[in-house]
Amino acid sequence: MSSPTSSLSSSPASLGSTSPNDELHLLSVTCAGSVRLPLPHVTFRRLSVHPASRVATVAADAPLDARSLRLTVTALLHEGVNARLYRAHEDLDDARMDVCGAEKTTTHRSREFVLKTDFLFAEGRREDTLAREATHYGTAASLQGVVIPRCFGLFEARPKGPFGRPIRCLLLEYCGAPLRARKLSSLPRQVKARIIDKAFYFHDVAGMAHGNLWDGHLLARSSCDDAPAHRSTIHDSCKALHERIEPAADSEPFFVDLSDCTQHACHCTMEVVEGDPKPSPSEFKCKEVWELVCALGVWGSES
Repeated sequence: MSSPTSSLSSSPASLGSTSPNDELHLLSVTCAGSVRLPLPHVTFRRLSVHPASRVATVAADAPLDARSLRLTVTALLHEGVNARLYRAHEDLDDARMDVCGAEKTTTHRSREFVLKTDFLFAEGRREDTLAREATHYGTAASLQGVVIPRCFGLFEARPKGPFGRPIRCLLLEYCGAPLRARKLSSLPRQVKARIIDKAFYFHDVAGMAHGNLWDGHLLARSSCDDAPAHRSTIHDSCKALHERIEPAADSEPFFVDLSDCTQHACHCTMEVVEGDPKPSPSEFKCKEVWELVCALGVWGSES
């Protein structure tokens, strides 16, 4: 039986799979500008034994170094009950050689990441958040980079001193700014269609319900998010850019924060058509997508 789809005059995003890359082992993190970490420098090691580290990491557009990755934190994106989210970048210099072998030009690029850490949070609480979320990224490995961010693994640091307890970090691809709930109904029709299509696809392929597709857990990545970041402006502008989002029609939505995912068999067979009368939740047969479509303002009045 084919999955239900949305009909908002848009082409669904390509929902293909990506290839795994399990070579990253060391993660070195420092801070820049006005951003302050509880520790000025942290080196994380990838957890190879912990069950939650069995995450199918996925190659980014440019391959990661085989052993280590050095990141500079540029903004605190969010501070929640269980974790902090930081935006970080890795600088890459591409040197092009002329026919004689001498360096001719150097192109500066910067790849963006999100670090989800449990700095300063309770020991017991971690097992219910980062480790569980890492496991869910592994379950939905084929959707990484398409419906959810690419996940590069779960890491752990054991610093000395007052932070002597282990600190864990989930390394994710940066996928744009959050869409606030009060603005969902004003999104471009094409973006609404992609969000609905991806919600159905997440249910069907991952076999999970997200659990909280609101409250900043919907992101939109536009072409400007892929542009190289410049050191002269990134430290002051990162957080502001993350909070301010006016998505264009070609923006690509992503779902984040998989910590509340649960097993789910989606029984919905109804297509979502703009302007159709709103069905009842029992008629639609999928509460999560029904609530999402209502928040997007796609349906008309109740039937």
